[in-house]
Amino acid sequence: MERQTAYESDTKVLLKQSPGKDNAGLSLVVMPFLGGSWKEWAEVIELLSPRLQCVGIDLPGFGDAAEVNGYSVALMADYIIARLKTLKLKRFVLAGHSMAGKVSMVVALRAKNDPELAGLAGLVLVASSPASPEPMSDDKRTEMQARLGKPGNSYRKHAEKFIQENSAQTLPSHVFTRAVSDVLRMNCAAWNAWLDSGSKEDWAERVGELNLPALVVAGDKDKALGFDAQAKLVMPHLPHAQLKVLAGAAHLLPMERPQELAKLIADFADRIVPDFERRG
Repeated sequence: MERQTAYESDTKVLLKQSPGKDNAGLSLVVMPFLGGSWKEWAEVIELLSPRLQCVGIDLPGFGDAAEVNGYSVALMADYIIARLKTLKLKRFVLAGHSMAGKVSMVVALRAKNDPELAGLAGLVLVASSPASPEPMSDDKRTEMQARLGKPGNSYRKHAEKFIQENSAQTLPSHVFTRAVSDVLRMNCAAWNAWLDSGSKEDWAERVGELNLPALVVAGDKDKALGFDAQAKLVMPHLPHAQLKVLAGAAHLLPMERPQELAKLIADFADRIVPDFERRG
């Protein structure tokens, strides 16, 4: 039986904040893809921090939260909600990449009835896993688990290949090294849990339509969660969303296209601040 998340007793510093100034009190909370950490957003944060406060949160089993248990979508959402309540942000945009996109939608669902999360002003979903089961073949799941589901002599090689296969071009060396290091420090149990169950969970009916401004971003070279998947599986939940496509990019958009992604997020933030103030 899966143990509850450990955020109540966890003593590690799992939140990383930039020193940037708020855009009318608006903060950006970023979360990573499967195998990654908030550090994948480092270049985006650097570009945005002069105008937005940026906060990075890792998901249970990954990055700085590698030792935190609770790998189901519900427990990951519990964990993120607890962290958000600790932050006490006046207003914020939740930015989830890949796996974290699915978790972000569940957090937004729960925020509807939680006054402590009334500051949620919008969503940014980057190459997002859908609320419905992720379109992935059993063979692909088995392959991913065989490569990275258990440490072995070829673990680093498989970690490098994982990052390479999800990028449409060669990443800067320091970015690539950082991404591989994040994969190497993840908890394999969390990796396997996502492939075995988390990515298969069906939240589509429960999530329904989220009445929030949203920005959905896809890479046109992303074979699994590109434009078609976002348009068909993610956009129906977001009636107030814009779908943007980055040409020549694959799945790791924060690392592949930090400048373009930062510009899209900055424009989105500028757009939603007046809307939030009217709602408030």
